[in-house]
Amino acid sequence: MSSQVTHPPFSTVSKPLIEMVTVEQDLNSQIGAAMCLAATIEAAPEPEVEQLRKVLPRLGKLVKGEGFKAKTEDVFGRRRRRARG
Repeated sequence: MSSQVTHPPFSTVSKPLIEMVTVEQDLNSQIGAAMCLAATIEAAPEPEVEQLRKVLPRLGKLVKGEGFKAKTEDVFGRRRRRARG
């Protein structure tokens, strides 16, 4: 049976990352989870569209809220500063 499984389902990888983005309060953990989630979605040959449809509104609301610490400026601002330095 295990020889028939060629790759894990998309949700196996994305679900823990989504949980970390929504629950974690540490800035660096949020940034890391958000970047890994974005890379997972981009690299997935067949992302589960229904799962993303359900979670994207929740993630959008979270990002707009004050409690979410990993803002776009933090993620991309840090990358630019590292490239310069």
